[in-house]
Amino acid sequence: MLDLYKPTISHIKDLGNDTYDIIISPCSKGISQIIGNSLRRILLSSIPGYAVTWVKISEVYHEFSSLNGSYQDSVEILLNLKKLGVCIVSDLDEVSTSIHCSGPMIITASEIEKVSPHIRVANPKHVIATLKKGGNLNMELKITRGYGFIPSSFYTQSQDIDRFPGYIPLDAFFNPILNVSFTVKELSCLVEELSLKIQTKGTILPKKAINIAMIYFYEQLSVLKNLEPFNEDKKENVSKTEVPTVLSKSINDLDLTVRSANCLKAQNIYYLRDLVKYSESDLMSIPNLGKKSLNEIKAILLGLDLFLGMSEKKK
Repeated sequence: MLDLYKPTISHIKDLGNDTYDIIISPCSKGISQIIGNSLRRILLSSIPGYAVTWVKISEVYHEFSSLNGSYQDSVEILLNLKKLGVCIVSDLDEVSTSIHCSGPMIITASEIEKVSPHIRVANPKHVIATLKKGGNLNMELKITRGYGFIPSSFYTQSQDIDRFPGYIPLDAFFNPILNVSFTVKELSCLVEELSLKIQTKGTILPKKAINIAMIYFYEQLSVLKNLEPFNEDKKENVSKTEVPTVLSKSINDLDLTVRSANCLKAQNIYYLRDLVKYSESDLMSIPNLGKKSLNEIKAILLGLDLFLGMSEKKK
């Protein structure tokens, strides 16, 4: 059997500004490039994080409203909220909190931690707003756990918007990893060293981020561990009594990305029996559901011996 080197995390160096240099070695020649590319893509797309998704500011009814008593207008305050590095330290997926301040004062992100014990702010000195003398700012925030990027238009086009009158939805960049790059150093003709440079929001430790990425990577590849020949007869002989059970499966149990699941739920698709009624063109007409989400859904259905458009089209 070919003798391959087994890499480990040999060194983690804090470069400041929430940036870390991680040394992974020894790697067999060529493996460093595979590990580096794979980790970079997963770290930038599939690590769960937190972001402010909804904001309600007293006497502000949309993002372009004027705000008395503040040096910043509503747009600037909302942009400042998008740059918050926040995380929920409990098992909750959503936490609502508030800020109530009177001027003159500089309102920083540390005000959020003072109100809720469930929230930790990585950049407590980050300025949210500056109040004039006599100015007041009363603000409610909703912090949510998620993956990747979800634009504010996702919320405005869903039915949930009617449940939160006065709330302003924000573009949400959940990923706690801001940037990833890597270099490969040749130690010998057979051995390499991988240097991974990671910049985070300060809400996750680099070693934990790599651990999550590798678990995700392993889960995606584990299906190839025990390959079996495809049996067409086995597919055709699926018991008819099993189909209704499979179709009763919830969308929440399909391991969909948060974006794909939210798009389906916004369309009142909660079970497989609802999903398989849709054709590809029907799904593509759902707001914010793109080709990548469609391919993800089709792959999951294929694994369950199902496909889109199984029953009559929706009337």
